[in-house]
Amino acid sequence: MYKYDDASWHYGGNYPKDLPIENAGIFTGMFLAWCAENDLLSEELLEAQEDVVREIKAGERSGAALLWKMDGKLTSDDFNEKGNAFARDYYEYIQETPFAKMYSNFLVDFCNVFAEETERLGLSYESPYQFEDTMEHYLLVKKVIDTRFEQWKAFTADRRAGQ
Repeated sequence: MYKYDDASWHYGGNYPKDLPIENAGIFTGMFLAWCAENDLLSEELLEAQEDVVREIKAGERSGAALLWKMDGKLTSDDFNEKGNAFARDYYEYIQETPFAKMYSNFLVDFCNVFAEETERLGLSYESPYQFEDTMEHYLLVKKVIDTRFEQWKAFTADRRAGQ
């Protein structure tokens, strides 16, 4: 098992003291929600959290709600084969993958989305944890992940073809 992320890695470091710990799971939760909507979760996770996943797909719950039911940890056991392949190439931010070098990784995209949003609203961007876990915010991030997923599919097809 490989651990992609752990909320404690976020709230255990330079985490803003004025924010609730739950905000440390929003970043990972948005990726998790997108994966749920795109059928990239493992059968085991789907069986264990069937109700929450259904509510995420219906837009009634956030991915952070699911992440906290998973003890704040995101691992390779949580994804199916395709989900793990995408997470390894795009979510992984500790080391730059060939895909991330060419396009981006999730952390950079997430921060860029909210830096642009704060600028649009005339606010100051202080931390990627400052944003509320709302459907409006998720939809901003979802749009970027949708684009990256299409780029990733083309990227992996090119790699398989030897280009």
